[in-house]
Amino acid sequence: MTKKIITFTFFLCIFFSIYFFMNYYVYNSIIAGIRATGWISAMLAILMIIGSSCFILGQVLKRRYYVYWIGYIGHLWLGVLAIAITVLLLKDLLLLFANLNPKTATYAAMAFIFAVNLLAFYNAAKGPQVKEVEVAFSNLPEEISDFKIVQLSDIHLGMFTSKKWVESLVDKVNRLNPDIVVITGDMIDDHLARVKDFVIIMRSIESLLGVYAVSGNHEFYTGIETFYNFAEEANIKVLKDEGQEIGEYIQLIGLQDKMLRKYDQTAPKLEEILKDCNPQKITILLSHQPIDFEKAVEKGVNLQLSGHTHQGQIPPMNFIVAMFYRYSYGLYKYRDAYIYTTSGTGTWGPPMRLFTSSEIVKLILKNK
Repeated sequence: MTKKIITFTFFLCIFFSIYFFMNYYVYNSIIAGIRATGWISAMLAILMIIGSSCFILGQVLKRRYYVYWIGYIGHLWLGVLAIAITVLLLKDLLLLFANLNPKTATYAAMAFIFAVNLLAFYNAAKGPQVKEVEVAFSNLPEEISDFKIVQLSDIHLGMFTSKKWVESLVDKVNRLNPDIVVITGDMIDDHLARVKDFVIIMRSIESLLGVYAVSGNHEFYTGIETFYNFAEEANIKVLKDEGQEIGEYIQLIGLQDKMLRKYDQTAPKLEEILKDCNPQKITILLSHQPIDFEKAVEKGVNLQLSGHTHQGQIPPMNFIVAMFYRYSYGLYKYRDAYIYTTSGTGTWGPPMRLFTSSEIVKLILKNK
């Protein structure tokens, strides 16, 4: 218990230090750039204190209280802050190497930040778009050529999700006439009381061979039993480090998120889960995070479906995600196997996306 408290305290110290620095840097860069004093400086300080406080308060209070507007403004602020610090860092770097007027450059950066934030908000508000991906195998039986898999991931059902949005999502999925639907983690991101109204909507997903899901890291943050209860009521089969035969030619393997292994050292490892793979069948691995792909292929996996990265969602995370994850977004091939990492169906935190879009993935299995 003492170790957990120390770890958590250390995490909070690091987080608040980074968060304070981000807010201060944005404030100082603008004030210094436009040489603001007096009431302008004070108004910007008040605005930033309110915005930054909303995010902290929203995170603390939402566990016990319904704080929609505080939380929503806080999440918006986080997105505005992330984009602002990216643009202002680039502006300050540019001033080091170019003979520009700092005041003009700062005003231009502020206008650009405003426009980019509006674009990011609009891009996310459009909702998930259907992306069709063909995956060709040399050993695919003719009987399942054109087999359709619809992949959802990172839906993040919670306080800020509307029934209308979920109904639209399910309608788009059903129009694709999938053979199977898979949800690769982070389906819910709140208490059961706040997501229970979505159960009946998610239960209306139509799929010839069922709907399957695996846990993501946010299911463990929220409470894994909440996820299990939601999925059971929504008629979604959760695969917990286990396999599932799908018809005669496909086996589905569901890997629980690696967060489980932080809490349970006895949880089976990837090698143990995949040891019974039938090489005569197409093996599809559902894994929330796009990791251990080559290892999975060595054990007989033909296709891995992952999410988690959101393709960064907004700067600077777009660039950070690409640095940390080799398979950060899209379709990749290793030997005769593939991994598809989706940008996610919903959003986490800021309801914003830049240089990326939310998506519903329609994968079609083909013969080479």
